[in-house]
Amino acid sequence: MKEKKEVYLSGAMGCYAPDDPYPEKWREEVEKLINVPVIGDCQPGLECFNPTKFYNYGARKEKTQREIMLYEFQRIENESDILLVNLKDLNKSIGTSDEILLAWRLNKPIIGFYEECPLEEELPDRIHPFKLCQISRIECGAGALKRAVDYVREYYGKV
Repeated sequence: MKEKKEVYLSGAMGCYAPDDPYPEKWREEVEKLINVPVIGDCQPGLECFNPTKFYNYGARKEKTQREIMLYEFQRIENESDILLVNLKDLNKSIGTSDEILLAWRLNKPIIGFYEECPLEEELPDRIHPFKLCQISRIECGAGALKRAVDYVREYYGKV
């Protein structure tokens, strides 16, 4: 049995300019929140996999996009237990859509957050219905990232 469950941090990257810090910024925030000890629980039982630390989409050190895809899919399939997905710009990121589908096919929990969507009722206008069916839970509006992380910690953080 694994000592900690791995949370794969999924979300659009390639659609942003190489100097845009957004893809790294939200993932770093999640890493900090995941690793904050809970009172009476020094070991949250979770660790993050942050793909921006493995592939710098602006540097283009990989030989092909296929290399990135295969590595990330293998990580989701073999190492990750939970997919935490930022739904901002999902319609611009086929990779994020594929990661959701793969995790769903593998019966892994998929927790989404969408801070730019203020109301859950607006999700069908912003997210394809197939994706809405594949995602276990979605937090919307201001503070959605923190609520999604809190949910992951509460329901999946105990090993």
